[in-house]
Amino acid sequence: MKSKQFGCVQPTCGIRQGEALSPYLFIICSEMFSLLLQDAERRGVIQGIVVARRAPRVCHLFFADNSLIFCKASEEVLMGIGGILGVYECSSRQTVNFEKSQMVFNKNVIHECQLTLAGILNVCIVKHLEKYLGLPSVLGHSKKIVFQGILEKIWTRLLGWKEKLLSTAGKEVLIKAVLQSIPTYVMQCFLLPINLLRQIQVAFTDFWWFSPHWNKIHWLAWDTLCTSK
Repeated sequence: MKSKQFGCVQPTCGIRQGEALSPYLFIICSEMFSLLLQDAERRGVIQGIVVARRAPRVCHLFFADNSLIFCKASEEVLMGIGGILGVYECSSRQTVNFEKSQMVFNKNVIHECQLTLAGILNVCIVKHLEKYLGLPSVLGHSKKIVFQGILEKIWTRLLGWKEKLLSTAGKEVLIKAVLQSIPTYVMQCFLLPINLLRQIQVAFTDFWWFSPHWNKIHWLAWDTLCTSK
């Protein structure tokens, strides 16, 4: 049979959640948004940031359904970004949720200017993004305070396990499979303070030697226990 052309097909029901075609369409739309931002950067509408000397400028970062746009704090730039978002909405039929969007300014931008610029896109202002993908976006002066939650998570797990009086094999599995995985995700991006690492090691050691009969006596050094097999 020969194929025949019947004209344009107009979809009416849309794509349901979990449809196999949905991820590919999402990637195509994200690529289009990225190209719009790159074109605006080439034309000088927006300017990215330089993270180090001789490093290329970065005007946006995408991860999953999160988009980070870096630009200069001026009305012309934000109006240009608003126009890009308008083109993206008309082309992809996706509406940007400005209520969930946030804007972070440099400390040198005065408060009155921040309110004016935020009103252009109608988004809320925050001092800094507390966490992004489970990681802190701003470290500040004290890493100990920022990463203290890691130690708290470990102690929360340990306090629950001590009541169960696990066997030695059970403790080994929980330390290797669960406890060590808690700081590993953060350590892929940040160097943890030595003090915090020592506190984590003390928590592991106390949990390993915990017994109502031994009174927390450590019979072997932790380095000896961690010897490679």
